[in-house]
Amino acid sequence: EGMNERLKNLHIATSLLRSTAPRQRLLGARSACDILEEDVNELSERRRAHSFSDSYDERESMQRTYPQLLPVAIRCLLDESIATFQTSGGRLLLSIVLRCIHALMTLFVHPYHAVNVSPATKDCDDPFILYQTCFMSDISHVPPGTELYPPTQITPIGDGDVNNASCYRADSSAATAGSDSKAFYNDPAWTLLSRMRILPCLSDILLCLSTDFSTGSVISEATIQSICGILAMISVRSPGAASATARHKGIL
Repeated sequence: EGMNERLKNLHIATSLLRSTAPRQRLLGARSACDILEEDVNELSERRRAHSFSDSYDERESMQRTYPQLLPVAIRCLLDESIATFQTSGGRLLLSIVLRCIHALMTLFVHPYHAVNVSPATKDCDDPFILYQTCFMSDISHVPPGTELYPPTQITPIGDGDVNNASCYRADSSAATAGSDSKAFYNDPAWTLLSRMRILPCLSDILLCLSTDFSTGSVISEATIQSICGILAMISVRSPGAASATARHKGIL
């Protein structure tokens, strides 16, 4: 009720992400990606009308209308895309899912952390990315993440999970999935880093891509930009997040 047509389509696409049919999952991911990237472009346009100090923020209103389990469904598909990477459908799914995660992060990180790594110049006047892209320095005038996001909890990895640390364990409990999705909407970067194990997952993806590249395959620009964008927004979340990214042997 009260949703526009695009949001209704996003909810339909989200339901397809958990389908048992691979083609339907791919269709859902493609549709969700198109909608999310449209929302990113529209939000960027609205932010241009505000000064950096205004901190134009629509996250709370978007949380009320976006599909509740969208972040978890997308993260689960990321593991599937790695497992099927050697197929053409798996490669396509990987690229689309990475774009979805990047778009979701851009929409739900604090505006001060919405880093744009695209080489395109059309966004260079966006006040929320101007500092990171054009005036990078060791001194940040952005408040620490503890002041921008609600308090977070870290769930330690169990002993049985260490050997498969790159996979996100999607428990059958709807409450767990709902909790992880809510945590993502509140604090995307920290949730990806702590609950959804994104760094070891991206390490596996980069290994797959490097192997593919060595055989002469072309890696899409959108895939590389999405990975860089995800890592950039995780790194600006906090010094600890930046350190975890820089020290991960499979990332840098």
